[in-house]
Amino acid sequence: MAETVEQNGPERSVPPAADAGHEPEARSQEIDREDVATTADGSGDAERTDADAASTDADGSGAEEAAPSVRTPEEWAELEQRLEEAQAERERMVALYQRLRADFDNYKRRKESEAAVLKETATADFIIELLPVVDNLERAADAAGDGEGPLAEGVRLVLRQLREVLEGAGVEVIPSVGHPFDPTVHEAVGQVPGGDGIESGTVVDELLKGYRMGERILRASMVRVAE
Repeated sequence: MAETVEQNGPERSVPPAADAGHEPEARSQEIDREDVATTADGSGDAERTDADAASTDADGSGAEEAAPSVRTPEEWAELEQRLEEAQAERERMVALYQRLRADFDNYKRRKESEAAVLKETATADFIIELLPVVDNLERAADAAGDGEGPLAEGVRLVLRQLREVLEGAGVEVIPSVGHPFDPTVHEAVGQVPGGDGIESGTVVDELLKGYRMGERILRASMVRVAE
């Protein structure tokens, strides 16, 4: 309760004293808040300091890496020598490749030519074996004449088809009658007296047809020549 103090002046009321136990606690809370603020400021400063230091280190290392290296004359001479050796090796490999390529192209052309010759030879050999069959069919067709029977028609049909096959293979009949005798494509089996207007050495009769395939003579013509 408030006490009344009597002095020379008028009476005053004195408020009761604060509780002694609550005052130290409030003071302690204020001190703790100040410590937290101080600690936070200190850690923030430390973090900024570390970041600045890291940035400085990074800038320093980048500057060191960007700095061009200085080579000695001996090192430059060694580099030039290595470059010349590399260029010489490259030229050697290019020349080797070109030589191998040319050899391969020549080999390929040679094999293709050999294959073509082999194919032509095999075809020519087969046709040579087939020519007697053609001769017999021609004789049969000549004997049948203009007959209309099925046998004559069949012979003419087979002969026509066989001639088409030979033409498709590049086989040609060698001209003979009325042409000058040519020993490269004609085989003379006799001579006959020449008639009026027939020059000596002219083929006047053909006993067996000759055939050629390109430049290859499959069979020479058997002929008689005018005297």
